[in-house]
Amino acid sequence: MSLSAEEVAKLPTILIQIESADEQIVDVSDPYSVTGLAGELGEEDTPTDIVVAVPPQHYMLYNPNDDTYHASFRFLDDQFEGVILGANFLMGHDVHFDVDKKRIGFSESTCDYEDIVEDAINDYAEYQQKTLEEQETLAASATLGSTEASGRNEWNSKCGGWCFFGKFAAGTVAVVAAVGSVRLYRKYQLKQFRRDIRRNSVPGVPMPGMNERGEQWSPQDKLSNMPGRVVEHDMAPLPSRLT
Repeated sequence: MSLSAEEVAKLPTILIQIESADEQIVDVSDPYSVTGLAGELGEEDTPTDIVVAVPPQHYMLYNPNDDTYHASFRFLDDQFEGVILGANFLMGHDVHFDVDKKRIGFSESTCDYEDIVEDAINDYAEYQQKTLEEQETLAASATLGSTEASGRNEWNSKCGGWCFFGKFAAGTVAVVAAVGSVRLYRKYQLKQFRRDIRRNSVPGVPMPGMNERGEQWSPQDKLSNMPGRVVEHDMAPLPSRLT
């Protein structure tokens, strides 16, 4: 139905009285002075019952699309169908759920829900603005990266075959340098090996595979002392004691 806010405010407030639990968490000595209890309303038979007030602003929902209000509160005909306490019923109250003892407690909330909703709307607007700025920054960064890549590609296209020749020449020089380094290192190892042989060999007795000059034996070297080869020169006598 089409109603103004003033007309909605004139609708009745629904009061729901809920039977209190047998065991109270707090001993209520004067239920007639406790806000939210039936005793405050003058109920003498069951003063500790809970009374929940549902104003029309809570059970009449506004639809901004067609500027109308719709009632969102209904009662079940059969009590055995169960009871559902929805958001319209709980609105404006602090609700305590005692799961272990299967109880709920109500108290009027001191929060200003309109301010909370307004703050939430403002926070969401700020979040949207921040997200939009971050997306624009990322898009600008992606455009800059694409421009730099295009610049490199343009330079490569201008360079043409000279770029390929330069890269090939650099690779060739690197390979030659690596091979030269390996050969120099092997020569150094051979020199060190010969030096160690001379230092550790017995005077006058060449090491197997080496001639008297400490050089590696070759088939043309008849002065070599290889095992199983006939020695064609006089060898120096072996010392009686190696020191």
